[in-house]
Amino acid sequence: MTETAEQCQSPELIAHILATNIGNQVQIYFKNKELTVPLEPSDGGAAQTTTIPCNSFNAMIDDTMINDWGLVVDSRLQLSESEWRRIGLEKHWNHDQAIVNNPSKRRQLEVTAEREEPIQEDRPEEVSFDHLDPVPGDSPIITEWKDSEGLSKPSIPLSRPYVWFHAARTEGVTETHGAERIEIGDISAVRPIRE
Repeated sequence: MTETAEQCQSPELIAHILATNIGNQVQIYFKNKELTVPLEPSDGGAAQTTTIPCNSFNAMIDDTMINDWGLVVDSRLQLSESEWRRIGLEKHWNHDQAIVNNPSKRRQLEVTAEREEPIQEDRPEEVSFDHLDPVPGDSPIITEWKDSEGLSKPSIPLSRPYVWFHAARTEGVTETHGAERIEIGDISAVRPIRE
């Protein structure tokens, strides 16, 4: 069977691509072929959102960090103005009541994937690394792994990476207690764009 561009990749492979293509353009595909985008800035509570159809968008991988000894993979994406506008975020930032404190970050989105350590009683008796099959052994998601039990690579699978960002705020809002964080969508695949 021929692999289609948006065919679902494993979370490990997505994280590997994000970690090894810093500074490169990629196409990000979404699991449900839709995005959740804000309609208005946050006034201290959760911003009103809507769902729009979107199979994918193009972005540059600005940075990828492997944190907490390999338990968390965080990436930062930089979108072009045209892509930002196409997926509906331009209207949000240009809303009459939006206060944008840092224009240099206006078109940045974040990606997060996490390894959730099981409770001691729930740990399997046999360790499996099957989830790492599509990833080369020298991948940063493996080499950056540090484990208290001495395992040389992560036995805990990553969750599906998701894209999120902090919504703009209305004037006078200084604390939102995280309510302005909007999860845009789950990633199904990432494809490097070869020029």
